[in-house]
Order: sequence, then C-alpha cells, then structure tokens
Amino acid sequence: MKKRLNSAEAIAYILGWDIDDVKDNRYHYGHTSIPVFTAGDYYYCATTEGKEPAKMKGENWWKWERCESVFPLEEYGWVVWRSNMNE
Repeated sequence: MKKRLNSAEAIAYILGWDIDDVKDNRYHYGHTSIPVFTAGDYYYCATTEGKEPAKMKGENWWKWERCESVFPLEEYGWVVWRSNMNE
C-alpha cells in the first residue's frame, strides 16, 4: 500500500527538499483556495489528479504550469503545479 501524501510532501518530493523546509515557505496562509508554497522564483501548489490549481481569494494572477519531474507523483494521485513569480 502506498503512503498518502499531503501537498507539502508532494512538493518536497518533486523538489528534493525536506518537508519541513517546504512547510516553512507557505505563502499567505488562509488567503488561497489550497496551500501555496514558495521556492526560488516560483510558487508551488499540489492537487489531486483532475483538480484545479490554487486561486487567490479576490484575484487570480498565477499562471500555473504542471511540473514534470524525474520523480513522478501520478502513482500517488498528485499533480504539482508551479507559477513563475516574475511573470
């Protein structure tokens, strides 16, 4: 049986980061439809397959793209999204 991941764990898995480091970079807790995290020049969020990426309450200026990785998460049912901060 595969371990169930949460969004921070899914992002840490894709980035090769420690889970606590991802959690420390949570973006504006409570202001988004789902948790968003920052790393480098990107915002990251994770959804289960078939769901929409995060939206900002009041406005939505993110341009999400699906992350591709050598560590695929499809077997866990997760998709990791990223949006460039500079766009």
